[in-house]
Amino acid sequence: MHRLWTRLRAWLDEAHANLVVVNGARVACAPDFLIEVDGRPSVIEWSKLILATGASEQLLPFEGWTLPSVAGAGGLQTLIKGGMPVQRIVVAGSGPLLLAVADTARRHGADVRAVIEQASFARVARFVASLALTPPKLAQALMLATSRYHTGCVVVKAHDTDRVEAVTIRSGTTERVASRADTASCRTRRWR
Repeated sequence: MHRLWTRLRAWLDEAHANLVVVNGARVACAPDFLIEVDGRPSVIEWSKLILATGASEQLLPFEGWTLPSVAGAGGLQTLIKGGMPVQRIVVAGSGPLLLAVADTARRHGADVRAVIEQASFARVARFVASLALTPPKLAQALMLATSRYHTGCVVVKAHDTDRVEAVTIRSGTTERVASRADTASCRTRRWR
């Protein structure tokens, strides 16, 4: 994750020279934004302000999960919407957000190589059937569907030492190199 942050920081510095990132700060007074960083007070002057108040994603570790181009699905979706370039991507994990992330990446020019869903086909089918009670949600789910959606699979390895070049997936007892990719996005969530 450190390498991903380093890469993101370099991209932000290059693309947004006027951006100031302050980590580990506490807001002591608003609206003037007196903050405390490492026990020292400071005042922030700003024209546009983004507060990131500590959200985190849960990833199940696998070999290579700390490579710089492996990220949580929600975080990656936010980065892509913010303009971070992504070329080839594999989205993996479990839950409805996978398709939304894949769709966001595709609309921003990425080649979505695969969507690897941990849940079984039967579990996903039950969830889709439950959407019949809310037709707009069912329509949205069907619009996001892709032929590269694989159920009952998990990522077991992201290949390379510097950044992701490919991922290996397991389906049952079979493992195979599933896809060549520059970025892997992972998410953990159970289907209802």
